[in-house]
Amino acid sequence: MNCQSMVYRLFEEAPVRLSLKSLIGFLTELCDYSHEQLTHHSRQMSLGGQQSHVATRCAPHTSLLLYRLGDVMARSIATDRPRLHLMRVWSVVSSHFVEVSSSCVLLFLYCI
Repeated sequence: MNCQSMVYRLFEEAPVRLSLKSLIGFLTELCDYSHEQLTHHSRQMSLGGQQSHVATRCAPHTSLLLYRLGDVMARSIATDRPRLHLMRVWSVVSSHFVEVSSSCVLLFLYCI
């Protein structure tokens, strides 16, 4: 099994196999790295100005950690976890989703 398949498997199985405490830790780190990734790409695009075409600078949507975060949340909701777990997990990621939706980082998401 190669590294890419192992990472894919991690994102698929995390919502099902991790304990609540581990899932919260996983999602907290994922939110932090997603924020860094979006901030980095947003800065790159603003530094590039109009000299380069936006589409050539954009990553595929599946490489965005924000996409992965949404996927993990969707899988968490689809599991048999107690609703209390979902409420705790949502409280971790909701602030990141709100921040992303209300910031200038959305310019980067137009590339998707």
